[in-house]
Amino acid sequence: MPDEAIALLAKAPPSVAKRWAREAGAPASLLEDPPPASAARAMSPREVSDIFWVGPDVLPSIIATAAQQGRHPRERALLDAGVAGLEWAEESGVNETIRVRLTDGSDAYHKPFDGLDEEASEDYGHDGPLQPIHEVAAWALARELGGPWDELVPPCVLREIDGRLGSMSMGVPGNVTNPLPVVPEERILAAGFFDALIGQQDRHGGNLLVDQDRLYLIDHGFAFGRTGDGYNLQLLQQRRVFHAPQLTDGERAALHRLVGSPDLLGVAPLLQGDRADALRARAEIMLASGRVLPGGWF
Repeated sequence: MPDEAIALLAKAPPSVAKRWAREAGAPASLLEDPPPASAARAMSPREVSDIFWVGPDVLPSIIATAAQQGRHPRERALLDAGVAGLEWAEESGVNETIRVRLTDGSDAYHKPFDGLDEEASEDYGHDGPLQPIHEVAAWALARELGGPWDELVPPCVLREIDGRLGSMSMGVPGNVTNPLPVVPEERILAAGFFDALIGQQDRHGGNLLVDQDRLYLIDHGFAFGRTGDGYNLQLLQQRRVFHAPQLTDGERAALHRLVGSPDLLGVAPLLQGDRADALRARAEIMLASGRVLPGGWF
């Protein structure tokens, strides 16, 4: 089992850890309740904060993510680099974001599970703290689909920083600006396809970066939406639908690979079951119609 998963289970409430152990085939004798203690110590607010997000539906996704990550060289770099310093990210959105200065000279952005805005999560249809998982899942899908999508989405892993587990995305250059005048149209169209595929719920102008003619898609916590989930803006997807809705040959090939894989190229285990089903359904609908889905179609 990956070290990240072991550390997580050590913090999990007994009911969660036991459920995981039972499903993993642990002997029943190991799962018996211990004799009641004579006195129980109340948990501190920090301890409650550390484990509030650990639930039976989130834990399998975290374990699956930890088991997969690190095979790509840029993921390995994120996992292995030491931490030189931490600072609050001024451009942080609704969830706490920490800029991590790494010892290899690069920057990364960490979003801990215990720094999420629960009210915003509920607004987007989340029934748990799923944003860090979705950040990693978006990169995993882009990685498996290959170019041009693996050049649009920065690599992302789950990593514990300063005792807090969360997603950590590789820092990329760029500014928040209108991409239309400087970024080649094919990259903008590819980004619109990707947002449609992942069910992006929140692609406003602050969730993309432009560096000369390069476009980077960031902030995928509110993605992998389902029918009925709320959404904000979907700028790139809507532009794609209005200007070039037909799928390209490369997009068709990518979708065929995705739906032809029983576990959606390894992405399904990272997601809740209904979100994985929605991802497959979007891919199948786009293949059948030959068109990119409009915004809000999850």
